[in-house]
Amino acid sequence: MAILDAKTVFIRNMSIAGSTAAITGSTTWSGAIADGAAQVVDQGLDITDPDKINNELDFDAVGQELTLKAVAGDVAIAGATNSTVQIKLQTASTNSNASYTDMILSPAISINAVPKGTTLFECRIPPGSKRYLRATVTVSGTTASAGKISVFATRDL
Repeated sequence: MAILDAKTVFIRNMSIAGSTAAITGSTTWSGAIADGAAQVVDQGLDITDPDKINNELDFDAVGQELTLKAVAGDVAIAGATNSTVQIKLQTASTNSNASYTDMILSPAISINAVPKGTTLFECRIPPGSKRYLRATVTVSGTTASAGKISVFATRDL
């Protein structure tokens, strides 16, 4: 089981049932992420924490390799035989929709019948990210009729 830090959760138990648009966080982290929410991770300096001053947060720290994971949430995913999701990890210097570029792009992942808790996609996050990170989940083909998804970074592989 992965140990999660609220600051590295991009999407938490977001419903994908009936979704036709990309699910993307737009608001930067400001506390614990709520169930059904999506957020942007700000890797900038945390001046309220003396241990973080003059240090970036963990994503690019030496020896702190993180894994991006997309997991079926607490409701099983159900879709037609051509229902898929695609996960993107994006980065930007400013938190503006127009400024994000893709770092990681998953293949189209079948979501015909996925039990809750199933890992849909995982990979190491490459070094070189900019200040802001966000995940995007796009449902394609026939929309899912049920299900939730979570996307997060963890030190576990």
